[in-house]
Amino acid sequence: MPLAEALALGAPALASDLPAFHEIASERVDYLDPLDGPAWERAVTELLAAASPRREALAARAQGFVAPDWDAHFRAVADATGLD
Repeated sequence: MPLAEALALGAPALASDLPAFHEIASERVDYLDPLDGPAWERAVTELLAAASPRREALAARAQGFVAPDWDAHFRAVADATGLD
């Protein structure tokens, strides 16, 4: 998944404000309405600026991210369902 891959590399990331992305990235990214084109354009333009405080803040928030793996996934499923 590109969002997890970007965060695993420490890259600043933006994501659509969807539950699946919140589950993956928590507070490590800025979330935008997926249908708000002007907001996406502003956010991407801001990240591309030579001195971008937003890019620096997002890169700092990405640090330490550990991508979920299959073992963690199946542990979460087992915990949620009570199946071991």
